[in-house]
Amino acid sequence: TSVNPDAFNLFAGFGEKGAFWWTLGIVSTAAWGLGYFGQPHIIVRFMALRSAKEAVVARRVSLIWMILTAVGAILTALIGIAYFAGDPALPLDDPETVFLLLSRIFFHPFVAGLVLAAVLAAIMSTMSSQLVVCSSALVEDLYNMVGRKSTAKQQLVLGRLGVLVVAIIAGLMALDQNSAILELVAFAWAGFGAAFGPLVILSLYWRKLTATGALAGMVAGAVTVFVWGSIDALHSVMYEIVPGFLLNLAVAIVVTVGFDTTPVAIEQTPNKALVALKHGASDATSVEEFDLVVGADGLRSTVRRLAFDGDHLVPVNAMVCAFQMRGQLPGLAENESAIVAEPGRALWNSDPSS
Repeated sequence: TSVNPDAFNLFAGFGEKGAFWWTLGIVSTAAWGLGYFGQPHIIVRFMALRSAKEAVVARRVSLIWMILTAVGAILTALIGIAYFAGDPALPLDDPETVFLLLSRIFFHPFVAGLVLAAVLAAIMSTMSSQLVVCSSALVEDLYNMVGRKSTAKQQLVLGRLGVLVVAIIAGLMALDQNSAILELVAFAWAGFGAAFGPLVILSLYWRKLTATGALAGMVAGAVTVFVWGSIDALHSVMYEIVPGFLLNLAVAIVVTVGFDTTPVAIEQTPNKALVALKHGASDATSVEEFDLVVGADGLRSTVRRLAFDGDHLVPVNAMVCAFQMRGQLPGLAENESAIVAEPGRALWNSDPSS
């Protein structure tokens, strides 16, 4: 506190800037937490859980780790302020290197080398996760989304090319010597958090979310972050993840409610199924004919509720077991599947590459 009296004061600047601007600063700082919902390299860790029971342990581990790293970063900054202010002969030209400099000053060279290696390992771990996520997104989501089928070998080649392309783009961005690491991380953190975070939350807690609403919200959040972060007058007032996150959330809900088509009644005829559809937030309805109506949107499906008129969850005294085989069944070519059915049981073998 002798170097910076406001180092431990959460209300620093409250009287000078006013309550409104002080509140914006607090909101912008706290809004970093919103980015966790949309970070691919964090979400894939939870997606890799082998069972839902592991989510409890994973939650505890992730929270404890984040608390330790956040407290460690704060303490490192406070120690750096006191140390370098007390020794003017040892300037800190780049504040982002305070952790590395303190390691070299306080620790034995061998220990300092381990610390530097740990920093490099953390960077490489995050970078590898990001590259894998980008590669899988390019191959699985974009390439296969256009309807093209690819073999496992083709997917491997395309994935490696995707990693190469993303790495080259990242290298070109790193050539800018005027950009600070924290600024790049903050911008990327806001982009991922505002583009995907609200969709993850809505997908978990609001089953009415549609693909159209999700796409509209994602575009709105990403564009907002890019525009807001590129304008200094806006970026200096509030962190861009706040307007991007809120706009994504609002657009996704409005588009889903306004353009959603929901079945409200199903009538079975001798040859067809007549379905009454409600369009958007209006009361306009239309009736369309279908050869087959399938309720595939979960146990609480609207289609199932209308078709079975009430409680449609009934026991069927059946069990399903799924497991991965080491190889394809003899006699089956690549991309071929087989079904064997007997009274009371059935076996379905499917090629994972198909």
